Amino acid sequence: MAAMLVPATAGAFSGSLLNTAYIGSDGVWATGNWNRIDQLSLSWDVNQNPDDSWTYRYVFTHRCRPTARFLLETSPSFTENDIFGETIGFSSAVVRLHHPYEANPNMPSSLYGIDFLGVGGLSTTIQFDSFRAPIWGDFYSRSALEGPTGGSRCHQTAWNQGFLQNDIDPLAPAANGSYLGHILVPDTQTPPIPEPSTMLLLGSGLLGAVAVIRRRR
Repeated sequence: MAAMLVPATAGAFSGSLLNTAYIGSDGVWATGNWNRIDQLSLSWDVNQNPDDSWTYRYVFTHRCRPTARFLLETSPSFTENDIFGETIGFSSAVVRLHHPYEANPNMPSSLYGIDFLGVGGLSTTIQFDSFRAPIWGDFYSRSALEGPTGGSRCHQTAWNQGFLQNDIDPLAPAANGSYLGHILVPDTQTPPIPEPSTMLLLGSGLLGAVAVIRRRR
């Protein structure tokens, strides 16, 4: 993730991406049998909780071979301790830097983020809580690397269209829908809003600093 944005301060957001082979616009790039089906999609819901944490829910759906890996981008400061609450759809999570050559075929570039372990099924639902607020990022998924399906080898991968080589993520605020082919992911912590008195002191301090500089000049 190349850049951080001041995250959303409150709200609820949802969006989805469909197979680009069928919609011809920003969506999900897919390979193998996943690219030959019109029902491949990724949807997400992000909702802020009363304690200022966020609930993240992702649903990845297709019709061929169960999902074996689902990676979700975060910033390098994100750790497993940032995931808590009612976790659904995975047994555990590993947060680290992932590379295309580490059993991640077709992945456009290296990605730092969450590897959800124990995922599976043709409709994969992942849900967790985090105090990290949503910004725009990427995902990558693949089925088992090889194996018989209907008497032939079936090998498929998928990622959002905005996930490119040397990708720089958008700096737009969190919103409904997708933005330039990216999805909402948990990232920077929500900064506290300064009290009016703090802002007054800060302003006074800046004015004092300007006055000192002028006197020195």
